[in-house]
Amino acid sequence: MSPEDWELANEVVKDLLALKGKKGRLSRADLAAAAVKVGRSQETIYRWLRAGAPPPPVRKRFELTRNHQIELMAAGGHRRRAFDRLTEAGEIDCSLRTFEKAYERDMSARLKAFATHGPRKGRFVGLRQVRQEPGRGLCFEGDHKQAEVWIKAPDKKSLIRPWVTVFIDTWSRAIAGIAVSVRPNQSTILTSMKASFGEQPQYPKHKEGEEDQEEDPPSENVIGALGSAFDYWPNISPINHVPEELRLDRGLDFMANSIAEACTHLDIDIDITDAYTPNQKGKIERVFRTMQTMLFATMPYFTLGPERKDGSLDVPRRVEPLSYVVFVQKVLDWVRKYNFELIHSEIGMTPTAKWNSGTTPIRIPDHDDLNRFLLKKIAVRRVEARGVMMHRRWYLCAEADHELDRDVEVRGLPHDERKYELYSLRTGKWIGTAWDQSHLPKEVRRNVKTAEKEARREAQTIYQAGRRREETRWEASVAAEDPEQTNLIPEQEKDRLLREHESPYLELLGNAEQRDQKWEG
Repeated sequence: MSPEDWELANEVVKDLLALKGKKGRLSRADLAAAAVKVGRSQETIYRWLRAGAPPPPVRKRFELTRNHQIELMAAGGHRRRAFDRLTEAGEIDCSLRTFEKAYERDMSARLKAFATHGPRKGRFVGLRQVRQEPGRGLCFEGDHKQAEVWIKAPDKKSLIRPWVTVFIDTWSRAIAGIAVSVRPNQSTILTSMKASFGEQPQYPKHKEGEEDQEEDPPSENVIGALGSAFDYWPNISPINHVPEELRLDRGLDFMANSIAEACTHLDIDIDITDAYTPNQKGKIERVFRTMQTMLFATMPYFTLGPERKDGSLDVPRRVEPLSYVVFVQKVLDWVRKYNFELIHSEIGMTPTAKWNSGTTPIRIPDHDDLNRFLLKKIAVRRVEARGVMMHRRWYLCAEADHELDRDVEVRGLPHDERKYELYSLRTGKWIGTAWDQSHLPKEVRRNVKTAEKEARREAQTIYQAGRRREETRWEASVAAEDPEQTNLIPEQEKDRLLREHESPYLELLGNAEQRDQKWEG
């Protein structure tokens, strides 16, 4: 009851008590009129009359309004500062203790986090959806992180912090594919996806004393870093399939058209998480935390390691940072240990054992589709005598001789101009690899010469066979008479061949019914 309502009710009760003193009793009409006036029932009026007055009004509880919450946000969550500002403005009339009680009661946990820590930490406060797929092979999560360790750059002239791109199966927690690069780009992501969906790369056996003898990796991805040395150790992951869904964040590299095009051709749905919400792909974030504590923290030049007084890393003397190739090898060694030996605390077994225990049918990828659609479509070019023109340079493919003067589809990894893959527009099949003419490997040069000789020899063979068929041959004569031609085509056979040759063109022109008619001038 508000103070105004209490004043009205108190006057009505006083009037009824005075009327009762004059009359000695109150009629039903008096009680009904009083009940209508104050908006209460007659029983309430009887109770007020017995008490001699209506109950005193209860003071309204102080509650925070939206303006009060905005002032708390502006004060950074400091209640005393917001209380002083609102009191000086005359917007509140209560004690500090009452204001603090209203803050605890009316401000949600999310609003308190936003007011105290800002939106960066406030986003992580609130209800979270637990994403758990019902079986294996249904969803992959992908992300890349910059390793907290300094290593030698591929040119060995500077120190860098490499980037690691990882795809995992969310049901088994197994790492499906991984790629290391100097910086993240579409090429790294496509390489990692190819390793996740297709045949796993095998990593080399490192021999002691060979750290100073490795060759510089020619590319930014793990394939370029390790080159052709993938044939000594077993695969690093049990997974070899195409998932139903791919969960990615809003990074520019993951949002590239080449990634969307590859997923479209491979029939993979892309689930894009909200901005600044790593909790929506928490499983891959947990893998990166495990990688940091178990792998990066054990390497020299770990950025979160002990520091000197001047803030620099406290690294023991005569300890050098790892080379690029050695770092990649250690990463692959750890991935194999994680997949096959480490018991995951959430699932109670190794990721490989969890994967093998699943019964959900999986989609085995087509090798040709992986090779084609996990490369970005660069352009459509015509094959000329010097190859195909890209970036004002000629790229030569030994197997493209039969596609001369025809348009082909050029595909390749983004930011990699060393080579491109050519695909036929007529059949859709892979033709071969086109290399930059100015940097042709010796093996490719030999293949080009060999393919040219074989193509020339085959054309010469076909030409000679045609000439022999066209050559007029006569039978041997044993008498003084004209010989007959031995390779002469009979008239009936000649008519049949002419019909077969002319029919498609006449039907195309709509003159098939005029085939046997003679032209009259």
